[in-house]
Amino acid sequence: MRNKTFDVIRGIAIVLMIFANLAPLYPDQFPFVMRVLFSIPAPMFIMISGLMLALGTDKHPFSYFFKRALFIFALAALIDIGIQQIMPFQGFDILYLIGLSMPIVILALRLNSYVLFLVIIGIFFAGEFARWNFGYVPLPVEAFSFHRLASYPNVKQWLIGGDFPMLPWTGVMLFGGLIGKLYVASKDTNYFQSKFFICLVISMIFLGLFLLISGPRSEFLVVHGYAELFYPATAGVVICLTSLTMILLTLSYLQGIKLLGELGRSSLAIYTFHLFLIEVAAVMLGSIISIPVYFMFFFVLFTLVLCFSHLLLKFKNKHPKLPTLVAWFVGT
Repeated sequence: MRNKTFDVIRGIAIVLMIFANLAPLYPDQFPFVMRVLFSIPAPMFIMISGLMLALGTDKHPFSYFFKRALFIFALAALIDIGIQQIMPFQGFDILYLIGLSMPIVILALRLNSYVLFLVIIGIFFAGEFARWNFGYVPLPVEAFSFHRLASYPNVKQWLIGGDFPMLPWTGVMLFGGLIGKLYVASKDTNYFQSKFFICLVISMIFLGLFLLISGPRSEFLVVHGYAELFYPATAGVVICLTSLTMILLTLSYLQGIKLLGELGRSSLAIYTFHLFLIEVAAVMLGSIISIPVYFMFFFVLFTLVLCFSHLLLKFKNKHPKLPTLVAWFVGT
């Protein structure tokens, strides 16, 4: 049986991502509470992506996931060119991270759970060490070109700088994979309400808060108009944000929120559609003049996304057997 909690959490991530991705249209500073809300959806989406991979490892060979990773990578490049109107691979957005991390997660899931946990911790500390020694540059390199694909600025940006560097974000996706692996091994549909998982959630919350308080003070940079708190993505910030997703997993009643579940089942198509809407809004409006207008515009976009989601659902019900690439894009 499909655990609809995962779909609902992806739906929540989509709603908050629409709210967050409007930020570049607002020229002034946001209240801190809004910045916290902006910061929640990306780690939520990344972590659930890893969890869903763990659920499918016994159903598909590695080649299937590798092809799917290439598809996501190609879609990210098409979004850059067609919607964002920038050179591909320039900003290393969330889809690039997921596409590049997918084969790593699939291979890592073959490890013993304890070893995999140590690998995840190692990635988090490697990210901290890399920033201390090589610095953090939030701005993208000036333009992508194939002849310098493996150049130092590009590699540094993808690993430790830019929007979603692999250190530590691949660790977040691996952690989602580990949780999914434990869930599958438990063979218990109520695993996320078990004492073990709740203790794990509490431990992660305290670990994140400890690292956040005891570590170097984060700059909480505003990058390219985006106001999330994970620029740079310090271990404390990332673990605290990841803990929020774990808390949602413990709430079994989420399965009953049908509307959010429908959004989550078509997350890739809706993610692309909402970026298109925001780009159209940027061309038409130029900027959002106040916080109340910001909320009003969010509700307008959210309504359009809901209508799009409803159309996708009707389309999928009418065409249950879709070509592979189309099924990957619109969800199942």
